[in-house]
Amino acid sequence: MEIFQLFFIRSFYSTSFSWQNLRGTPLIWFIIAIVIMAQFAITYLPPLQAIFSTRSPSITDLLLIFLVGLATYIIAETEKYIRIKFFSKKRILNTKSTV
Repeated sequence: MEIFQLFFIRSFYSTSFSWQNLRGTPLIWFIIAIVIMAQFAITYLPPLQAIFSTRSPSITDLLLIFLVGLATYIIAETEKYIRIKFFSKKRILNTKSTV
């Protein structure tokens, strides 16, 4: 879910669905790869499972984790779209009328 949150936060005033935002900086994709590898190691390597008291999730659990993350991302992007579409215009109109 943190990866979805990362993409949402990267562009607070525009949608994250653009190709430019997805390409972003190469460092972000490098960090995402490290996070995924570390998560897989803690989840699936027996020595790390013993240290962190984890177990391998089932396919159903993995699908649920992905869907919750995706739903959170879509809800956050929808909120951002509504905020940009409707509330930024009102702020611009209020600024112009006071000048």
